[in-house]
Amino acid sequence: MMDLSICKLFSGIPADKLALLLDKISIRNQIYSRGEMIAFEGDPCTSIGLILDGNVLIQQLLPSGKRMIFENLCTGDNFGEVIIFSDQNTYPASVEAVEIAQIAFISKENVLSLCNLSTHFLHNFIGSLSNKILLLNQKVTKLSLQSPRQKTIHYILENYRKQNKLELSFSESRLEMADKLNLPRPSLSRELIKLKTAGLISFNKYQIQIIDLGKLEVAFNERNG
Repeated sequence: MMDLSICKLFSGIPADKLALLLDKISIRNQIYSRGEMIAFEGDPCTSIGLILDGNVLIQQLLPSGKRMIFENLCTGDNFGEVIIFSDQNTYPASVEAVEIAQIAFISKENVLSLCNLSTHFLHNFIGSLSNKILLLNQKVTKLSLQSPRQKTIHYILENYRKQNKLELSFSESRLEMADKLNLPRPSLSRELIKLKTAGLISFNKYQIQIIDLGKLEVAFNERNG
């Protein structure tokens, strides 16, 4: 049985009102195995996907064979809401199940119905769109960075702002981190070692400790990194 109350788009809607809303629309539920593609780049997007369980990766395969990771989504997150109302409603990147994932799909027409039926859902939906725009702006900023050093430091500082502490925790591997930064894994490792040697950070497999925040910010702004 689907429990859509865990989804961010339905956050804050009382259970009785949510039940009434769901009675007025149709939802397609599908299970994906680990590594299965939910959507390929270029596929038409006619519905939004709500992750009821599991993890999903939004990524783009580059001509070089490398991949660029845009988002790593988990239970409660959603995808496709930006695309279905655009003029070019095709997936700009592929969507892959990182592990067994349960996805609920709501069509464009049913999304519009929910927006008309519930101002709470409409508020959540607009909030989701706004967050995706901010994420896109952050991605453009990352792509504009020139050197591997700038990209590495920017990622550390970005997570410092998110986590609001000097000892940062990461769930992704070094390879996944490198993919997010559009860097070869050896380049990322080399930059981390350089920053550690300079006394700016220390790190282990899943943690990075900022030793000198001020000097790290100065290093980010150095022209030649």
